[in-house]
Amino acid sequence: MEDHPQTRPQGQKSRGREGLKLRRLLGTPAAFAATACVLLLCFATPFLIHPDRAAPFDDPAFYSWRTEVLLYEHPAELFEIRGPDHVYAGGYRIATPVLGAYLRRIAGLSVIPVPSFFAVGLRVLIPLVLAAWAYRWRRDPFVWHAVALGAGSLMLSALFKGFTDNMMALLLLSAALFFLHGARRSWAARGVLGMLVFVAGFAHPTTFAVFCGVVLLLLPAAVLRTRSLPSALRLEGPVIAAVLAGALAAAASWHFGLWGQSASFSEAAGTPPGGQSFFYKTLGYFVSTVNPAVTLPVLVIGIAALALGMRARTSGLSSRFVVLWLLPLVGVFGFVFNLTYPYYRFINTTAAWLLVFGVGVWFAARFFCRVAQRGGLARAALIGLVGIAAVPVGNIATGYGFSQWANPSYGWLQADERADLGAVRSQLLPRDPNRSVVFVIDHARLKSVDLKGFVKRSGNVARYSTPGGWVGRARVYLGSLENLTAGRPTRRTSALYSRLSSASLHGIARQSPGERLPLVIVAGSLNESGANAGLFPSQRGYGKNVWFVDDGRITACVKGDCASRRARAVPGPGWWHAVRVLGGLALLLAPGVLLLRRLVPDAGPAEFLGLGPALSVAFLCLTGVLAVAVTRSPFSSRLAWISLGLLLCAALGWAALGRRPAKKSGAAVVAS
Repeated sequence: MEDHPQTRPQGQKSRGREGLKLRRLLGTPAAFAATACVLLLCFATPFLIHPDRAAPFDDPAFYSWRTEVLLYEHPAELFEIRGPDHVYAGGYRIATPVLGAYLRRIAGLSVIPVPSFFAVGLRVLIPLVLAAWAYRWRRDPFVWHAVALGAGSLMLSALFKGFTDNMMALLLLSAALFFLHGARRSWAARGVLGMLVFVAGFAHPTTFAVFCGVVLLLLPAAVLRTRSLPSALRLEGPVIAAVLAGALAAAASWHFGLWGQSASFSEAAGTPPGGQSFFYKTLGYFVSTVNPAVTLPVLVIGIAALALGMRARTSGLSSRFVVLWLLPLVGVFGFVFNLTYPYYRFINTTAAWLLVFGVGVWFAARFFCRVAQRGGLARAALIGLVGIAAVPVGNIATGYGFSQWANPSYGWLQADERADLGAVRSQLLPRDPNRSVVFVIDHARLKSVDLKGFVKRSGNVARYSTPGGWVGRARVYLGSLENLTAGRPTRRTSALYSRLSSASLHGIARQSPGERLPLVIVAGSLNESGANAGLFPSQRGYGKNVWFVDDGRITACVKGDCASRRARAVPGPGWWHAVRVLGGLALLLAPGVLLLRRLVPDAGPAEFLGLGPALSVAFLCLTGVLAVAVTRSPFSSRLAWISLGLLLCAALGWAALGRRPAKKSGAAVVAS
């Protein structure tokens, strides 16, 4: 039995007061904001020091040109750009381009900063949303800070290296955790839950499918718990129905063509042409970037803490789903059964392990704090507290080293590529509607698993040089310039190389009637080795339709006379641009903040910092997707402002309705 406060020793009472003061301090809005700022500065500082640097890794180039297509061309053009072996296909993975289009039109960002905003913002928002869920699971501000910093420390690992669509889906589905319990009895919660799942289907189909599959497991889990199928259906049926409604709506949109052209989920689920040994080695490397020797024990502690929470009656939020959401990790062990697929991709299709790791940090740190409060020799437990705090710090240090996060010269657009392709970009304005552009690329002696990646990356990066209106007409040819001008593929001993070269030529050969000869561009940064490397600096004999670009200088020859020109200097943005960016971001974040008070009436700073922006992302993506579906036109500034205006009006209207007193049974969409 707990001692009566008046009978406790004076030292114990003093330590209890100190613990209460610390808890109150951690629960202040300033403390929540401080931890959020620590996360933001951890990821954003390299970009604040070098504002013009490109985001790390290669994948951001894919999202960059897809945003450009959405801004200036017919939306169906996104589904026409597939490339050899469909290396550029993305289907209806359009949530990220739509949000990027809002950032371009409303906040006034240029091409390069948009992927950087995704790289930083998603790595901050996902931990904050998970921390908000943990705070409602246990009303302890310490758990909020532990989960935010713990989960955030893992976001620089190889498991999230540039997978922007993947992280976008994780953000939306992490926000969906808030509405699972409320969906049992609230139609508003069911609507928001279905909407989040629907939008996630346009972000990353694999992550979306895994989440839906785990939701279906709620029914057998409830049957085992209640030993009654009717009771289980009454309990979890509304939740499953809401998720299935969103999932079926997303699948139907892909199949029937929401933007006028149908697409298959398989278009967005391509895998590298590697064998079992390749995927096994890649798995080992990816896992090594999360410091498994210390991270795995903390994960086990977090699972134990969640298991204890399932037995307690202190929270109505279901931790059972979080435990079930860990099941996709079983897919990592496919190599045990001699199966061949990217094993590591089952780790980043769920955010549960990020949440569980943060809970483990909190649980262990709280244990050491309680032991140390006993005084005397027990204060040695502070060593354990320092040790557990060092785990997230070590993860961040490892992530910085792996990702080269602080290296301004490392990114999806290298310095030499930026000089070459920037020069081309400055010369392609304005658009010539009767002409296409072909980038010739080549590389000597690449393995099959690397060759396809080279073609994919080169094509994605090359499209940086194609300004609005040109992206849909950009093609990539793998092979020698001589073979391209002769109209034949380049053959090598590698069957994959020959097939990719032939497929790339097939795409170029399909010209529209009346279309001028394509403009051929040979960039030195995309031909550092291979058949075209020897063409620099000798560039004669190919005519005015061939541009050689090296070190930022374009050279074209006409009848033996060659002329060179460099890119036009573009003045940097002024102070007013920063004001526009901040004002635009504030407008884009406003819908979620307004709606959160209506959806979660008792929400405080702990929820607003993460869940508010996440809801804004979801509603902006939904509004943008539907706006393009209705207009079937480019995402112009006018369309962006009208869509945002309608969304803000709807948010203000619904928030105003929430000011009326609500019945206790339906006041909170997120039950607590």
